[in-house]
Amino acid sequence: MSYEEKHIGSDNSEKEVVQEVEHVDTRISDVSMTQDDAAEAKLRRKLDLHLLPYLWMMYFFASADRANVSVALTMNREQHHDLLSTAQLTPQQAALGVAVFYISYTCFEIPSNWIMTKVSPSKWLARICITWGAVCCAMAAINNAATFYALRFLLGLAEAGLWPGMALYLTKFYRKREITGRIGTYYFAAHTASIIGNFVSAAVQLIDGKGNLYGYKWLFVIFGVATVLGGIVVYIVLPDSPEKAKWLTEEEKALARYRVESEKQGLVHPGLKEIGVQLKHYETYLFGVLYLCPVVTSTAGQYYIPTLISQMGGGQFTSIQVSLLAIPAGVVGAITAIIVPRIADRFRLRSIPISLFFLITIVGFITLSFAGPTGGKYFGILVAGFGQGPLVPIVIGWAANTADGEKAVAARTANASTIAQFGVIFGTFLLYAGWPGDAPLYIKSNMVCAGLCGLGILCTLILRFTFQHLNRVIERDGETKEGVRMKYLL
Repeated sequence: MSYEEKHIGSDNSEKEVVQEVEHVDTRISDVSMTQDDAAEAKLRRKLDLHLLPYLWMMYFFASADRANVSVALTMNREQHHDLLSTAQLTPQQAALGVAVFYISYTCFEIPSNWIMTKVSPSKWLARICITWGAVCCAMAAINNAATFYALRFLLGLAEAGLWPGMALYLTKFYRKREITGRIGTYYFAAHTASIIGNFVSAAVQLIDGKGNLYGYKWLFVIFGVATVLGGIVVYIVLPDSPEKAKWLTEEEKALARYRVESEKQGLVHPGLKEIGVQLKHYETYLFGVLYLCPVVTSTAGQYYIPTLISQMGGGQFTSIQVSLLAIPAGVVGAITAIIVPRIADRFRLRSIPISLFFLITIVGFITLSFAGPTGGKYFGILVAGFGQGPLVPIVIGWAANTADGEKAVAARTANASTIAQFGVIFGTFLLYAGWPGDAPLYIKSNMVCAGLCGLGILCTLILRFTFQHLNRVIERDGETKEGVRMKYLL
């Protein structure tokens, strides 16, 4: 039977023809979408392979170089070769030195991110890496409180802009919904740095005094030199944009460009005006307060976990044992940092995982404070570390997701980071070692951290309700008054 005999010869021929054509169109559309999805998946794998290892490396060294001062406070303590003893620092002076880093880091965060929008972003990231590595090497020259303060200030100045700068860099290559998982991938480096840093510090204590350097000074030099070398590698290999990536084909470059450009929306404001526009939105400040909460608690843990372990052991642990006991806290945080942001991206969730892991962190701080035996307190440290793991990448990723355009992302993420670092200045100076009356159990410091987690949950809920309202506006009117047409992630 011919095509005409089969379809035209029947009473329902026209309807059947239309249905068959629609069916063919649907299959063609499905095939096209499948091919597009496959091309995007291949492109994402390429981007991940060629970009994330270098971002991971930079943040690994940033976390290690920033936190090495915490293990330096207890290294070779039995021989009085720790940082406190050799530089004749009081615990309060040590806490002030930790805080000084964040003063310069905070003041230059927004300027650094703004400069990055005007120059080669990859070269600017490399510059940051090389200069803070050099300062880290110079920290081997610390011999009193004045040199300690000065070098910590310079370290913060050199490193300013790295964290929001890397988030901004990702927006040049990835869709908004893909960014949080990638941030989680390189934030995982912070926990890896804690693990490896404690292993290295335990080993370096065995060469204390070699080459006329104390063990902690060897730690500064080793990581500082490695950081400089890593910055040189970044300068050579990291591209500024998909168009400059030699390892992408022309078709992949076009697809990468389309993926980013297709998500640009809203009003575009020239020059510095974008910062002013972002500062008019209360969401910008809410993200700053929200980001402050996990940053302060995780930073306090990063710096003072060795002190907490030493104190809760009642002096029964050696300095090498303290370094080794700090490793599992980094392991559990690393697990959640690498897995949970990817799940959040997969299901396009933000507020739910943030609130859940804030609650887990609260349980950890309460357990650390009120558990009786040493093992129970140590379990509290592990629970808090598990809860803190994914919070920073999901929060900063959410802030980047809700801004449109390079300058808007730079302004919102840098502002959030700046507010958070102001909190860290006070947190590192006033909590734990900076609060002598709270020793040795540090219950009040732990409760402050738990309270910050509660504040974080409150900010998360307010932001969720805000973006829910804007999504309803988009459903009703097609766009917000600022021209945003794509719904916000919740």
